[in-house]
Amino acid sequence: MDLPSFAIAPPAPALQHLVRNYWRIDARHLGSLARDDLMPIEGGSGWILVIDGQLDFATGSCSHGGVFDASTGTSNRLLGVDQADVIGIRFQPGAQARFSQLPATEYLNTHIPLAGAGVATQAILKSLNITNCWQDRVSLLDQWLLGLVQAPTERHTVLQSVVNLILERSTPLPISTLCQASGWSERYLQRHFSSEVGLSTQRLGKIARANVALRAIKRGSHNRINLSHVAIDHGYFDHAHMTRDFRQLFGIAPSSLITPPTLSARPPELS
Repeated sequence: MDLPSFAIAPPAPALQHLVRNYWRIDARHLGSLARDDLMPIEGGSGWILVIDGQLDFATGSCSHGGVFDASTGTSNRLLGVDQADVIGIRFQPGAQARFSQLPATEYLNTHIPLAGAGVATQAILKSLNITNCWQDRVSLLDQWLLGLVQAPTERHTVLQSVVNLILERSTPLPISTLCQASGWSERYLQRHFSSEVGLSTQRLGKIARANVALRAIKRGSHNRINLSHVAIDHGYFDHAHMTRDFRQLFGIAPSSLITPPTLSARPPELS
């Protein structure tokens, strides 16, 4: 991605089971930059802290404050960067519920203020604005989230075990398997999974499988790679099945990843 500054960092060890990563875009003093970059998804929601400027996504704009990231269930596209200094927090699937009680269904495919869900951002935005050092900002984010995180309830623990099972298998699992693992009925499991993760169990399984296949294709993109073999190796019926899922989730065909683009711009790796 040919923006002036893009950075990514892991959270503190105590947060790594809840937070996937932090990312930053700094494009201040350059006016408005038009983009059309895919923001990869991995089934987890996120927060965006706009310290300065504005980001324009396919699902809405983010400016001056904190908002929920809308890219939980479908790939999002970064359409414009308007003199922005922005930090993002990517949560593991379902983990956002440990920091805010807002149901995931409330912020899918849109952007709503964190303040509306009872998450105060004024203090952290002020602290982040004081320093431009990425390492210092990561430390501030760690401290902030460690102060916000709520102790897990029994429901959180059970849901996390279901999420982990899906991610470990990297495929859509039968609901009977997940009910057996959780000890819950199908109706109860699906209702709470949708509320806290923002997806159905089948959708998260599709995302997990597609991301594993995506990484395999990217690893072999500079060499000859047989997409039919990749599809079968990752549990798809055939190449066409994998292509349908990729188009639905990422908006691209697997074949488009084989030949590297001639331009230097690449999507940011947020997963």
